[in-house]
Amino acid sequence: MRLGWRRSGFGTISESTPFSMVAAMPFVLRAVPTASLAAVLVYTGYKLINVQNVRRLMQYGIFPVAIYAATVIVIVAEDLLTGILVGIGLSVVKILYGLTHMDIRVTRDPVHNRIDVHVAGAATFIRMPKLADALDALPAGAEVHVHLGAITYVDHACMEALANWERQHVGRDSKAVVEWDELRAKYEANNGWGGSPLIQMKPGVAAEASH
Repeated sequence: MRLGWRRSGFGTISESTPFSMVAAMPFVLRAVPTASLAAVLVYTGYKLINVQNVRRLMQYGIFPVAIYAATVIVIVAEDLLTGILVGIGLSVVKILYGLTHMDIRVTRDPVHNRIDVHVAGAATFIRMPKLADALDALPAGAEVHVHLGAITYVDHACMEALANWERQHVGRDSKAVVEWDELRAKYEANNGWGGSPLIQMKPGVAAEASH
């Protein structure tokens, strides 16, 4: 163990020595030719290009690969700090997009008088008006199936909007099938608790219990 500690300590000292010298004597860095520093930066960017990393990122879609490529390109073209900031900025934009984007697709089957509503993305209060408008536009008398398996996030406001719409649609002598089990599981996974009685039971049962 002592030998391993000595090797580890020696490695840390040897790696930190150049940075310490540059910090203590910045004029040494200014004495290095700009072309040499540029070559070091290009080599650093080249080492960052790892084919295995790119293949691994491809499993998560094109956005992570684009962020990775933009970071490497800016590091080589500008500097290391700018490249890192660009990567962080693009990652934040991707997160915000994921938390605010919701896609609604409606398919109709006139033969069986059935309408399927497929909701994907983040069902938050920001996109609640879009979801409410899409559901309110559905005609009465149709059998509506709301598919929620592709939702990545859901908040309480959207769950209440879905519950209110289901009560109104069923009250017009229509049939509504909402994937409440998947929605409740997603809500509990995102929030970490069981939630209110509205989430504990189906909206129709909750409405009957309130009476």
